[in-house]
Amino acid sequence: MNKLTQSSKTARIILRLTAAGLTLASLFAIGANAQTSPTHVASGVSPAVREMDVGDTRLQYVEQGIGTPVIFVHGAGGDWRTWEPLRAGIAEHHRFVSYSRRYHWPNDHLGNGKPYTVPEQARDLIAFAQAVGSGPVHVVGGSYGARVVLEAAVQRPELFKTVSASEAAITRPAVWRLWSMWQAKQLADDLGLIAEPMKTGDTVGATVRLVNAVYGSPTAWDQLAADRKQRFLDNQKSWLALARAPQLPSTPCELLGRLPMPVLVLEGEQTVAGFRVTNDRLMECLPSGSERFVIPGAPHIWYPVNPNAAVQRILQFIAKAGG
Repeated sequence: MNKLTQSSKTARIILRLTAAGLTLASLFAIGANAQTSPTHVASGVSPAVREMDVGDTRLQYVEQGIGTPVIFVHGAGGDWRTWEPLRAGIAEHHRFVSYSRRYHWPNDHLGNGKPYTVPEQARDLIAFAQAVGSGPVHVVGGSYGARVVLEAAVQRPELFKTVSASEAAITRPAVWRLWSMWQAKQLADDLGLIAEPMKTGDTVGATVRLVNAVYGSPTAWDQLAADRKQRFLDNQKSWLALARAPQLPSTPCELLGRLPMPVLVLEGEQTVAGFRVTNDRLMECLPSGSERFVIPGAPHIWYPVNPNAAVQRILQFIAKAGG
């Protein structure tokens, strides 16, 4: 097997593990009852954590505001807290809803035995969207969460008014784009470093290598504040389920091209090149008229760095689609 083939195989495996929207959020609240009515929360106060029944399990979530729900879906290293920096800004205009996906804190890390795959996670999102709203909802996903929202939109397009997807890494660059292929391979190689600690179940070591890879720096983990590190580590057990999951093909480009709702593609201005070129390919797949926005001064994990710019652009996008 030649080096390029090995790298491609590594990329497929590791991107399943680590197309990650990681948790760099703020404070959390302790859980309460399963309710779906909108909530009003004082400024600077975290809302109570609730539970939503999605069939075979219950998922923890928070919400604030009134109106059409805007559901936020975190990435592979995160939980509902990932989106806390955006909550207040969105809740001023819409019903902000952020949930923790199956296997993620504070949910049961065993996930009720379901495989950790994009299609299964998309089915959870579909069930959640049906339970939380009385009609089509807006949805925003980051990294692995962006893969989930795009897959859910393909499966049940009538449930979503708009889709915003940040650095989904859902499609590989076309083979004739050699420079883009090389950049995607560099990202895959960096993410591939997670495989070594995972061989022994070292989820802490895997988390450290993942953070370094998505920030594009070998010292990124060391530079994180202690509370941010802890929030990553709160979700470390989810890596084991993700590593065990069967390998499934990505959502086909032709199906993405049939999405009927408006789609906004997001990325950090300072993200690593490998994520940027997969966004390039995603834009080629999506219908004409799909939009793209670069969040100024922000890396792959832009949520805590420049949330205001993203909130403003997401609100504009939703308003353009009819709110």
